[in-house]
Amino acid sequence: RIALDRIGAGAMVAGLDGTINYVNDFALEVFRRCAADIRKALPQFDPDRVLGSILELFSGVQLLDRQVLSGLRSTQRADVALG
Repeated sequence: RIALDRIGAGAMVAGLDGTINYVNDFALEVFRRCAADIRKALPQFDPDRVLGSILELFSGVQLLDRQVLSGLRSTQRADVALG
């Protein structure tokens, strides 16, 4: 976790069940700052409820689809535009 807190980019970790178990401070700050814009694409979005939510919170973001994630075999990076 210490490494993810200091990478200077947003990072989230989800368990096999799709529950978001970790969101670093950088990602939380981006989510909070951009919440109104994100809600244009994801009306139910609440930045303070990301941690503990399931990945379906980000429905429509293909890289965060459980089937896509279950097939990953290496690190993936993506820039996602919402709103």
